[in-house]
Amino acid sequence: MTFTQVLKGFIVGLTILVGSVQAETIRIVVPFAPGGAADQAARVLEQTLTAYTQNNYVVEYRQGAGGAIGANYVAKSRGTETILMVHSLALVVNSLQSESGYSLEEFEPVATLGTLQLALITNPKSTVNTLTKLLSTTDPVFFGSSGNGSATHIAGEIFGSNTGVNMIHVPYKGEAAALTDVLGNNINLLFTAVNLVKDQPVTVLAVTGTKRSKDFPQVPTLQELGIKGFATSPNWLVLLSNSTADPRTLAVVKAAIGRALREDPDLFARIGVDTDRQRLYNTHQFMQSERQRIRKLLEKGK
Repeated sequence: MTFTQVLKGFIVGLTILVGSVQAETIRIVVPFAPGGAADQAARVLEQTLTAYTQNNYVVEYRQGAGGAIGANYVAKSRGTETILMVHSLALVVNSLQSESGYSLEEFEPVATLGTLQLALITNPKSTVNTLTKLLSTTDPVFFGSSGNGSATHIAGEIFGSNTGVNMIHVPYKGEAAALTDVLGNNINLLFTAVNLVKDQPVTVLAVTGTKRSKDFPQVPTLQELGIKGFATSPNWLVLLSNSTADPRTLAVVKAAIGRALREDPDLFARIGVDTDRQRLYNTHQFMQSERQRIRKLLEKGK
């Protein structure tokens, strides 16, 4: 073996060693209880990024306060560690409240994972188990949500405001807990991701958006019914990081998500998330426009 061959072998071995040292274990924070849409998206990311990058990824739950606890944790993480987070509309809603403790500017946008179509569901035995009964009732109607300021909360408030139905909010620590109480007929209504109720024994009264759900083609959209405020999706998911995250690591993450979506366009669609690949990386502009929209909505509701 020549000296040149030995040197090449040493360089290859050193490269492998350095590469293994540089590999990171990156946390993906979910600021909500397990079982919801954010959790499902984080699990997809965990598997996808592990397959497409050299790093390791683990999902970590930091739930509470409608997603504000997890958001604050990531926002205030100033070290060199890269921390990812999957969040929803609640991120913007909470940022407009002085007690949230964070601002949108404290995050580094990574990707816009997509929008979620919501279903308005009830128990088949509920007193408002048809749209006619729901829209004509004068009794208080109790609706659940995944927490104050969540998209499921906002959707219920919009529905009540635009229909005149007396909606009473019952916050839960996650959509799964709220769904359990719908199944037990303990609350009347819940707005929740369509994907979460495909196989559940519930009555779907309507869906959000401009198109009917392929899973419930017989169910009308709220827009079809003439109920305003639901033409655009009430919920969405974005991927963010702490502001001090390594830009090189984030570049690798972005590239991996883009490649994965090119090879599998239905990557997030299988969990009910509609991804617009053309707007995958416009997360900063998207959240700013959502902040303006939600601020107007909240001011209108005062």
